[in-house]
Amino acid sequence: MNKLIVPLMVFICSSHVENIVGIDPLHDQYGQLIFTTLVYRHGERSFEKTYPTDPYANVSKYWPMGLGGLSLVGIEREYILGKWLRDRYDRWLPKIYHVDDVFVQSSDFDRTIMSAQANLAGMYPSTFLTNDDLNKVPMLSFQPIPIHTVPIFVDNKISSFATCPKYLKEYNKLFDDSKIQKFYDQYQSMFEYIKNNSQLEMGKNAVTSTTLLFDVLFVETTFNYTLPKWTKSIYPEPLLTVVKQNIELPTHTLALKRLRGGALLNDIVHRMVEKKNRTLNPNRMIWIYSAHDSTIINLLDSMELFNYAIVPYGAVLMFELRLNKTGSYVVTLSYRNSTKHEPHLLHLPGCDSVACELDQFIDIIRPVLVTDWVAECNNDNENNWFDRTGFLVVLIIAAVIVIIILFLIATNKMEVCVRRTDFNRTVFQ
Repeated sequence: MNKLIVPLMVFICSSHVENIVGIDPLHDQYGQLIFTTLVYRHGERSFEKTYPTDPYANVSKYWPMGLGGLSLVGIEREYILGKWLRDRYDRWLPKIYHVDDVFVQSSDFDRTIMSAQANLAGMYPSTFLTNDDLNKVPMLSFQPIPIHTVPIFVDNKISSFATCPKYLKEYNKLFDDSKIQKFYDQYQSMFEYIKNNSQLEMGKNAVTSTTLLFDVLFVETTFNYTLPKWTKSIYPEPLLTVVKQNIELPTHTLALKRLRGGALLNDIVHRMVEKKNRTLNPNRMIWIYSAHDSTIINLLDSMELFNYAIVPYGAVLMFELRLNKTGSYVVTLSYRNSTKHEPHLLHLPGCDSVACELDQFIDIIRPVLVTDWVAECNNDNENNWFDRTGFLVVLIIAAVIVIIILFLIATNKMEVCVRRTDFNRTVFQ
């Protein structure tokens, strides 16, 4: 990572920064910004895994940033996003970092941590530091800001790698659904074609394999590598159509929505309520998640807002709590998935307005909110009766065994006592 620092700073400083929009364009119509939560996808990267016949599988030759590593283009994208966010929030968010203003959380992947670093360099550039600050630390090119993570396999909010038995059971049920089966059945010839050319496993692995293949081909295209000829008949279509279905499956049902998006949504809502009630401590202004496309998809689909579109690198979902002119707290949802136009203002289904009253917002998404994710993951309602019955059976059997043992002990003691009595009578008569 250290090898990237010098070229990174030269690359960023020489990069062209796009024209950025005006400051908080929603203020006049929807109210004063009080608190915001940002969830953005990392920048361009290499793939983490590839297929057996990939001509670009040689990591040292083709992927100097390493598997899953952020590219210089990806770093630039996040830096530009940070500049855009600074412009949007400039009159509201202080230019000098303070621990009570912002909290940044990343999934525990190099690419998301590095994306957060580049993004924060754009949001808090060194131009806001004093000359005295720069004299003390001359190599400082941006304001250092802490980035928090949790281990991957306990992360149930950003990367969703934490183990959840109930989720796995509910997810596996999907493939018994006739509509889902029918969708994938129509692509069996493509799956066979992919298997023959890529040597990827299909069958039960078709969802995983097709998603992996699409990701690899997409990444190699962004790096201007020429794709193998056999891929022309499937990439981008019809492979893209299959992948769009693949990426929605993790939140296809209410149960899956709760277990994939519910914990993060609950945190976001909880902080907005605390901010409204003036109990948020520290009283921060902005909470940032450096995340993945799957994180954004989980959130969008959990709110019935996902449109089956691929989430691009550097996309950002903004939950903004506002105080409108009537004194009501409202939530606006904005989604920036392109640098070519303004963010899309999303209308939560069931809400009276795109500026949704906070209480109404919570009521609408309440079915997917999860307060105790671990307990819910380990609680299977279908098996509760079996678990209780099984426990009772074991308990009864154990009790019977104990009674028998006590009976035998008591019987043995009684027999010994009778023998001793007979002996005493014989001796002392």
